[in-house]
Amino acid sequence: DKCEQPYQLNQTDMEECTEIETFDYFSGSEASFILTFFASGLFAIGCILLLFFLGRKKDAAMKTIRAGDRKKHANKMDSDERIFITNEWRGKERERAIKVKLGPGRQMSVLSDFGRVLRMVEFTDAVKTIDMQVAPDKGRKMMLIRVEKEYDL
Repeated sequence: DKCEQPYQLNQTDMEECTEIETFDYFSGSEASFILTFFASGLFAIGCILLLFFLGRKKDAAMKTIRAGDRKKHANKMDSDERIFITNEWRGKERERAIKVKLGPGRQMSVLSDFGRVLRMVEFTDAVKTIDMQVAPDKGRKMMLIRVEKEYDL
């Protein structure tokens, strides 16, 4: 045995047992304990309210875009050009606000709401047919413009 005991321990060789001592971390810090949980609760409520108000603001902005804000963005007439503010339906994706510009001459442009050209359709003599379909619903809010060998609009 590498670690041999010199002799067997008994009660006389050991010290007296002491009482178990504990430390109360809470005593003297009740106010800071309460304030910590109060501040955490206020932070959580503030985050929820912020998200709620940001959502409402975004919904209001989307309603304004969808409505076209006709008073602010009235259809413009510039010499031989006409610009119409509308929404483009893109299948499974969400609608997006666009401007349809007729002119100059025999062309139609689809512009983003910032004025960047997305698509352009030329109505040349080679175009024999233009298929225009208006939705049969009461409001007639949907329209399809199909030009040969072009994207549908």
